[in-house]
Amino acid sequence: FTVGANQFLELRLQAALTENDPPVIATDTVDSPGCSDMIGCSRDMEIRAYSGSQDRSFESAIFPVGGSSSFEGEWSISFSMSTTGKISLQYDGTGDGFDTLDITGLGQVDLTVGGLAKELYVVGFSDVLVSVDFTFYDSFGGVCESSVEFSSQDETAYSIPLSNFNGCDLESIGAIEASQLGSVAIDSVVRYISIRGCPEEFPLFYEAECVDSCPVGKYIDNEAKTCSDCDPSCESCSGSSVSDCLSCESGSFL
Repeated sequence: FTVGANQFLELRLQAALTENDPPVIATDTVDSPGCSDMIGCSRDMEIRAYSGSQDRSFESAIFPVGGSSSFEGEWSISFSMSTTGKISLQYDGTGDGFDTLDITGLGQVDLTVGGLAKELYVVGFSDVLVSVDFTFYDSFGGVCESSVEFSSQDETAYSIPLSNFNGCDLESIGAIEASQLGSVAIDSVVRYISIRGCPEEFPLFYEAECVDSCPVGKYIDNEAKTCSDCDPSCESCSGSSVSDCLSCESGSFL
């Protein structure tokens, strides 16, 4: 999310809206020709409000992240209390607006990377349980969908097997959407979205590299296929809790 950062979209209801009314919509587009870190070098953003009281607001923002985070940018999503709506990002390589989806815009991207990639890797968190939905459109008209639930208020990695996406040709993707439905007050953040896969001899993905072991202070997280932090009192461990310590930092004892 570093490309096209500082993209901000707010929708504030000027009057009460019910689900019997037409939705209120706001959109924004960022283009970055020749970029290297955003698929299609264009991103369309949409907020679609279905219901809410007057002056209730919806926000979607992409901006740089500072401090100790290992990620340089994030997508922040906010729904006010007593509202329903949908906030989405669309990547179709055209920059023509959210309503003009081009299913050939990305030029037949192979999301399997020749069969190497196995999963969609997502990092984020939320103050309540939410689902982030992903839709892939192939250049022949096929559509496939899957989702991930953010279940933690702490930054957490989630994986969706690419085998969950049925109904489209993953070797010929022309457009991608990510969206979140909201029906309660929600503040959530997506910090990373990537297609990921490593060869069998280096099965772990850690700090943007495929590795076969974890450094001191980390353990092999078999579910996320990465290296995760031990408890601070552990020098080495088999899991995240203090009871998983295999050896201790100086001054501590098992």
